[in-house]
Amino acid sequence: MRILVVEDDDMVRNLVEEVLHEARHTAVLVSNGQEAGELLDRGEKFDHIISAGMNGAELLRRVRGDSQTAGVPFILMSGADTAPFKEVCARYSAEFLAKPFSIDGLLALVGAGEGVEVGVAPDILDLL
Repeated sequence: MRILVVEDDDMVRNLVEEVLHEARHTAVLVSNGQEAGELLDRGEKFDHIISAGMNGAELLRRVRGDSQTAGVPFILMSGADTAPFKEVCARYSAEFLAKPFSIDGLLALVGAGEGVEVGVAPDILDLL
């Protein structure tokens, strides 16, 4: 799968990329919603979008409002108060992933958890 990862924290972004790569996915990395929007505006296609925080919520609204991207599976991540983000996810048919999260949790949401050997400790992302 080709997955857009939108995360402003370099360490988290790089760890997510490593996990996805180990699970045989291609990660396209950007640090904010504006960069993600530019890729989408250029017609870039993704099988999944993973985005964090308020920029992620705004990007989710935009993705769902565009007929070209409305059906793309979306994971919204946040380490902040989860209630507002869960509400946005419910409203816009997205998955929510609370930080810190496990590798297994991330892979389960992108559909890669079955039968994939990941060479990283399952709880490494819990350290973030």
